[in-house]
Amino acid sequence: PAAPQTLAFLELMEQARLSGRYEEMLAVLVVAEWIYLEWATPFNPPKPDLPFYFAEWITLHAGDGFESVVEYLRSQLDAAWTDLDEAEKQNVEAVFAKTVALERAFFDASYVAG
Repeated sequence: PAAPQTLAFLELMEQARLSGRYEEMLAVLVVAEWIYLEWATPFNPPKPDLPFYFAEWITLHAGDGFESVVEYLRSQLDAAWTDLDEAEKQNVEAVFAKTVALERAFFDASYVAG
């Protein structure tokens, strides 16, 4: 079964999707993908003795190709931001902050689980 942290993140993604608001969806994606880029980059290329699934995870989330995806998502969020009113900006900030908190909870739980 999925961990509570995973379920909470899935719920947030579903809320963003159901909102129909591009900027809310971007707020979730930017955090998630940017975190993985930052996490994987120092380990790329992966060490040859890593299990296949770890090496693939690193390779998928590092390098110029993935970096350009994250930059595109960030630029889309920046562009959408300029057209938002103050209440919409506050909402996007709340979604962004909640996504950061949920990602942190996920990683904290992963480290505790060992």
